[in-house]
Amino acid sequence: MMDLKDFVAVSIDQIFEGIKTAREKHRAVAPPTRYAAEKSSEPRGPGNSPLDKIDFDIAVTTTEATTDKIAGGIKVLNIFGVGLDASKGQELQNSTVSRIKFSVPVVF
Repeated sequence: MMDLKDFVAVSIDQIFEGIKTAREKHRAVAPPTRYAAEKSSEPRGPGNSPLDKIDFDIAVTTTEATTDKIAGGIKVLNIFGVGLDASKGQELQNSTVSRIKFSVPVVF
């Protein structure tokens, strides 16, 4: 599992790197443009450029174990693989899976 803050940071970084790579191959991808000053109630970015947004819809899990330690923080649920613990013995865990939806404003 990955911390939520790390997941968001890595995701945004990879999105921008992907756009940069695609832009180098194809000029039509997120082309830089000039925006005239407009009277608009919509929020604007630097240079009066319109804001886009990256939407996140994430499944997160919190886990509490009955042993001496408690797993803290919010983790992003790994849907692509299964994590295994090689330690012996028994451990009871309570897990709660929730969904978090939010948007991050960006200027491409």
